[in-house]
Amino acid sequence: MEPLEPQVLVLAAPWPIRALLRAALREQALHAVGAEDWASALSWAHDERTRLTIVYLPGLRGAAVGLEGLRRALKGRPLWVVGSPRDYPFLPQGAEVRWFPFPLLLERLVEEVKRFFAEELS
Repeated sequence: MEPLEPQVLVLAAPWPIRALLRAALREQALHAVGAEDWASALSWAHDERTRLTIVYLPGLRGAAVGLEGLRRALKGRPLWVVGSPRDYPFLPQGAEVRWFPFPLLLERLVEEVKRFFAEELS
């Protein structure tokens, strides 16, 4: 059996956030990979297999540089960012970028991901 291609990249410094989101996506038959820092996320972004990247900013340092570098590496693929209002000025500009204010219920984020993939398939 071949391994599933990752569909979602989850960048979050706190491991419980990565684990919970990946598990919730797995329950929806979506394969997600996790990254704990900007370098790991950039490696996955350059790989070009993931179709959606979610960044959980609380706990990550260097948001301005990290987000812009990640946006460029994704080459137009969607970048969703969860952060506090003070993080908003660091949000890169682009149609592929979507903002979710923190705190955010995990269930809401998973529903948005499901909707994204349903629209992508239709």
